[in-house]
Parts: sequence; C-alpha cells; structure tokens
Amino acid sequence: MYGVSGTALPSITYRNYLIGSENQTLQKGEALVSNNGHYQFIYQKDGNLVLSKTSDKTILWSSETQGKASDKVVMQADGNLVIYEGTTSVWASNTVGHPNAYLTVQMNGKAMIYQGEKAIWSTNDNP
Repeated sequence: MYGVSGTALPSITYRNYLIGSENQTLQKGEALVSNNGHYQFIYQKDGNLVLSKTSDKTILWSSETQGKASDKVVMQADGNLVIYEGTTSVWASNTVGHPNAYLTVQMNGKAMIYQGEKAIWSTNDNP
C-alpha cells in the first residue's frame, strides 16, 4: 500500500486515514476506524474529537473541545490536524511543517500522524 507521493505507508494495517496533501476532513459524526474495528477516532456532534474503544465507547483520548463551536476537522497539507469553526482554529496538533503527513488509527489503540514512515504525533503522547 502506498501513501501520498508514492511513499510507502508504515507496516500497519489501515481501514481509514486522512491525507494532508488532500486537506481531507471529518464532519461531525464521522470517524476513522482501526483495521481490526476495535478503535475509532470520531468527531462527535458536540465538537469533541475522541479516540475510543468501539465495543464500550471507553474514551482513550480527547481534544477536550466539547461545547466549543466547531464545524470540521482538517488534516492539512502542512501536516497540522486542526479543528475549525469557519476559519478559526479551535484545537490543533501543532504539527505544522510536515507536508504530505497523514492521520491514521492503529490497531493498538493509537491515533497517529505520520510523515512518510516517521511518527510525528500520537494521541497517547499529547493531551
């Protein structure tokens, strides 16, 4: 499997991912799901971006943006994952400067941003 610009994706199995070079988005209620189906990274209707177990909805990580006005999550071309309300940033991964990065949900319960095969952000390492 190949990622953006023909670079090989890390040796992890995916079901879904967001590609920064395409400025792919999540709308409220949409989620990325790990290949094994055990974990989801969902942009909830309340504006919170949450990594949780699919079986019992146990929250493993949260952007803590519930109740804040927001309308989309964007994996930007500059490598930054951002929650927006219109053009105003509500939350960001602070990973600017990593073009061709992408976000994925791994089968080990982590949401990660990679540039090529290098991990640049993880839900488990960032509040």
